[in-house]
Amino acid sequence: EPELSDRYDHALLGILQHVGNIQDFLNVYFGFLYRKTDFYRLLLNPQDRFGFPPGAAQGMVMQTFKTYERLALKDHEQRQEDFQDDPDSYNGAVRKNYIWSQDYADVEIKVPVPKHIIKGRQVTVDLRNMSVRVAVREGGGEHVLMEGNLTHKINADTSLWSLEPGKILISLSKCGEYWWNAILEGEEKIDIDKINKERSMASVDEEEHAVLDRLTFDYHQKLQGKPQSHEMKV
Repeated sequence: EPELSDRYDHALLGILQHVGNIQDFLNVYFGFLYRKTDFYRLLLNPQDRFGFPPGAAQGMVMQTFKTYERLALKDHEQRQEDFQDDPDSYNGAVRKNYIWSQDYADVEIKVPVPKHIIKGRQVTVDLRNMSVRVAVREGGGEHVLMEGNLTHKINADTSLWSLEPGKILISLSKCGEYWWNAILEGEEKIDIDKINKERSMASVDEEEHAVLDRLTFDYHQKLQGKPQSHEMKV
């Protein structure tokens, strides 16, 4: 069972810290199996007593890999469910230095700041079409809280920010009506298939409202066996 592995974490973590990377850690692990076990020995004859049939050892490795791959996927899905339950990360995520959410037209970001940051001049927010930088002024210098290239273009002229107690609020105006899977390039992406893609009626213009009203009317007329809008005489 996966949970039984916890008792070995300390020893394995020590090896990983010593070698410094996953590839070398795997080399240590499989090297141990090669030198100290019959993991790589093949059972080729009926009288062979040690080893595995051809392909069996590889199958064991793949089966174990897929077990934890499924667990990782389940964890990822659960994280997005948790994000969806929090208005601050709805359709978005919680990251190290900020929280973000989104709707059809805008991205909202909340960047926590120290309690003593209470004036606008203590904050630097630079919003550009393809980048964002957020910093606070402390001790004669700047402490950068968020910086990087955006995954999608924004309209910097209509994007806004404000300082509230304990946080900086940033509203980014999307240039295109599509869902973002991340704010900054290189950060972990969310699965946009797990978010709520329903469009808020507040973001629909009058022409689109008219189309939606007509479609709704036609749908109910069809259910009742009555003529739809295009079948009715004006």
